[in-house]
Amino acid sequence: MKILESGPNGIKVFEPKIFKDRRGHFYESLNVKELNKILKKKINIKQSNVSFSKKNVFRGFHFQKKPHAQDKFVRVLQGKILDIVVSIDKNSKIYLDSFYYELSEKNKKILYVPKNFAHGFLVLSKNATIEYFVTNYYSKSHERNINIFDERLNIDKKIIKKKLIMSNKDMTNNF
Repeated sequence: MKILESGPNGIKVFEPKIFKDRRGHFYESLNVKELNKILKKKINIKQSNVSFSKKNVFRGFHFQKKPHAQDKFVRVLQGKILDIVVSIDKNSKIYLDSFYYELSEKNKKILYVPKNFAHGFLVLSKNATIEYFVTNYYSKSHERNINIFDERLNIDKKIIKKKLIMSNKDMTNNF
């Protein structure tokens, strides 16, 4: 696994080493020992989540408050998404800034989202299946979200003018 891109405050985009032959291909989607070495910290995966969504679905921006904050490793098993992360560190110069990453089954990129970011994604393909590994268990009482239409966010206007499909929960703010 190699780092393709390093974003602000610890965001990383990884590319797995893909082994191809006449049968197809194989790659490790997660190797914690290797990640510990690359990130220079101990990663402890607690949970794996999978979501399936249709085109124009926006899920997010989600995060967990301390002590249940989560690092996330996000990848697309099928389809294509625009992954968006928002800085939630009030002491950071990039507080509430957003960063965009295109992930797909074709490019096989894996996005590392540190605890100090909220996470969301927009489905660009007909549908998409997303898997993400997290470093802490889900806690309903620590779950928070930011509405993509929150005026404090500087989200690309082309995205928020689309006819997004969202849950009622994702249209609220509680951070």
